[in-house]
Amino acid sequence: QPFQVVAPKMCDGGDNSKVTLFIDGGSQPARAVWWFCVLNNIPFELKIVSIMKGENRKPEFAAINPMKRIPAIADNDAYIFESHAILRYLAHKYNVPSNWYHQSDLLKRTRVDQYLDWHHLGLRKPCATKVFSTIVAPKLGVKVPVEETRNMDQQIDQALNVMERVWLKDNAEYLANNQISIADLSAYEEVVQLRVVNFDLGNRPNLKRWMARMEAQPHYAEVHAIWEKIVATLGPKTTAASSSSSSTEAPVKAHL
Repeated sequence: QPFQVVAPKMCDGGDNSKVTLFIDGGSQPARAVWWFCVLNNIPFELKIVSIMKGENRKPEFAAINPMKRIPAIADNDAYIFESHAILRYLAHKYNVPSNWYHQSDLLKRTRVDQYLDWHHLGLRKPCATKVFSTIVAPKLGVKVPVEETRNMDQQIDQALNVMERVWLKDNAEYLANNQISIADLSAYEEVVQLRVVNFDLGNRPNLKRWMARMEAQPHYAEVHAIWEKIVATLGPKTTAASSSSSSTEAPVKAHL
């Protein structure tokens, strides 16, 4: 079997059909999709695709997501990939509460989309590059080109400043419309990964309050159990690892 198949994790839902989630608990976008499903009582089956074992690069998974990245979903005969596309799709299909992703209010929906469009280059790229080059690349035997990690900490600081001063300005409770949305799930998972590299969030009170607010959401412990084990196992070793991951050839984006 190409994947380790976990016993189906079903949530009570109004629809008898279930979505299959292909995830790795160490993947930030995958946790966002998983958390969204649990929070909204969407029926699903969970299948683990291990990035560290290279299962996402096998032909069996490439048939599901030709980009060979996590997450992906199977819904009946349809395969869908890219986490934000998945979140939007599920929000529409299961008619979840409007705060998650507004269907009738164009402006409120656009406020969420504003963040999601900024997210990949604005927050995910620097944070994920830091974690990949420090933690994941050494485990995979990959050495990251210097140009991909140059000024990385400065780029993360700039991204966190935007979170503090733009998306969470005026002590906003959430990133868009002052209501929790798919934007918050996606953003939280990127920021929380910085714990594994001991990155200090600094003097950013809005950001820290928002992080605490997210961690108080239902099902947090369930969705983050694997991630917490990763932090406990790898976090203390990050300082030594970071100095050994700054040369050769494999681009970061091929593994994220």
